[in-house]
Amino acid sequence: MNVELLQRVKEYILAEPAKFDMASFECNHPCGTTRCIGGTAYILAHPKMKTIFHIPLTTSNLYPGQHELELTEDEANRLFMITDWPEEFRSYRYEDGEYWDESYATPEQAAARIDHFIATEGRE
Repeated sequence: MNVELLQRVKEYILAEPAKFDMASFECNHPCGTTRCIGGTAYILAHPKMKTIFHIPLTTSNLYPGQHELELTEDEANRLFMITDWPEEFRSYRYEDGEYWDESYATPEQAAARIDHFIATEGRE
């Protein structure tokens, strides 16, 4: 696991919260491009890249950022798939007291998730 890059991802997410969204590796919003943890890792590792839409994905590299963070497929799933995160690191949207959307993460929750992932050496 590339802990140095993962720490840089955490710092970037906290410094640029409007550019963070776990719903997509990369998404062009009217307010600018947002990225998840994997997309952010890829762009930070390749600063000359403007987008991640055209990177080649292989069976050994299923997610943007997986290779750069030196993660196995299982580790990548645990870090990149919010549904695999421990409950304390995600939130749910409710309307009128009823659940109505998939889980999501705030930048602060994602930073805490990254810290936990590093502390457990990718096991959790």
